[in-house]
Amino acid sequence: GLVMPKVRIRDNMRLGQNEYRIKIADMPIAQAEIEPTQLLAIDSGATTGRVDGTPTKDPAFGADALWIQHAVQDQAEMCGYTVVEPGAVLATHGESQVVADRLTYSRLAERIIASALEGNRVTFFDAETGRHIPAERVILDLVTGRWRIEQAGQITTPLNAPGR
Repeated sequence: GLVMPKVRIRDNMRLGQNEYRIKIADMPIAQAEIEPTQLLAIDSGATTGRVDGTPTKDPAFGADALWIQHAVQDQAEMCGYTVVEPGAVLATHGESQVVADRLTYSRLAERIIASALEGNRVTFFDAETGRHIPAERVILDLVTGRWRIEQAGQITTPLNAPGR
């Protein structure tokens, strides 16, 4: 199973009427639109036939999809579409983003630990202060929630600074 972090839903007047934004630790990580009065018909890749609807993408996985009226749900299912309620679309999108966020952190931590086990003194360069910070401190601050890596997916390798 997956333990989800606390979820808070609130209105944001800066978003469009049917838009939503997913944040983790107050950082926006995804945004999409949902049609609350319709159903999302997701193309399984093996659909047969055509169904009337508004073309879109499944926000969680990027698959081709259609927003359809309830009246054509049976037709869509007979054609091989996976038909999903809007609330489930939102929940699945949120869950997929949490999983991706946690995997990014896990991979980054694994790389840091592996590098340290190889005998490298691993540090991170703090661009604001111009100083190198030991990886142990970075990991501790991440675990305790004091720091958050805002773009962990863009970090490809830790900075190995022997003798620093």
